[in-house]
Amino acid sequence: MQASLTANLWAFFDAGCGLIYALAGRVYNLQGPESDQHSLLAALSSTDHQTVKRYEVPERFQVTTLDGEIFDRTLTPEVLHDPSAQVFSELLQTLELELPPRPVLSGADVIMERQHLPEMMSCVTTMVYECDDGSSRAICSDDDLAWAVQQERQRGRGFAGDVSRLDKTTSAGSPT
Repeated sequence: MQASLTANLWAFFDAGCGLIYALAGRVYNLQGPESDQHSLLAALSSTDHQTVKRYEVPERFQVTTLDGEIFDRTLTPEVLHDPSAQVFSELLQTLELELPPRPVLSGADVIMERQHLPEMMSCVTTMVYECDDGSSRAICSDDDLAWAVQQERQRGRGFAGDVSRLDKTTSAGSPT
């Protein structure tokens, strides 16, 4: 069975300000049925966020509060649900550029070929809730979501529904 490139994507939520301020991703080359790949990605999403490089939210995003304060390079959790926002578009392009070249044997020659993310690929998107004390928790389960909702209630805020994990098939050119 042929392996395929797939990805975990993370959105980092700052509990202090209630906004997503960073994005991250990791590309994997996985074999097996899509359901098995998805299960593995989901399992890895709860811990791999601690070892990935974080990137700023693209400059095209900003949040304006009700009192007129503007936060550049941030977004609200609800935006993750909006497919037209293409939140991870720039990040996926960056991740594709960071993929190492793959050797292709051509007779006696070895040609290094650039890898590309598939036009359509499976991704798991997970929000990471970061507390003021520096601790973080990936919102991967109903228990994690209930915990995050409780944290936000203690801060006097609501939480943006089930933004915990958004499992998607996405296009490398126009992703989630």
